[in-house]
Amino acid sequence: MEGSVIRTLIRRFRRDDSGVTSIEYALIAVIVSVAVVASMRTIGNSVIELFAFIVDSIALESSAGTDDG
Repeated sequence: MEGSVIRTLIRRFRRDDSGVTSIEYALIAVIVSVAVVASMRTIGNSVIELFAFIVDSIALESSAGTDDG
């Protein structure tokens, strides 16, 4: 009796594919997250460089303006 219950549970487990979809979605989410993080790191460095350039330009303009006075 117990062996047939275990066999029935194993058969049911093999046929059940409801978890497969959630695993696929989880894998897609991980891949998208990795892509977003990688692109943000690249874009982030470019933005930091851009803001540093802007700050330096403003600092140069403001120091050049005070020398005239």
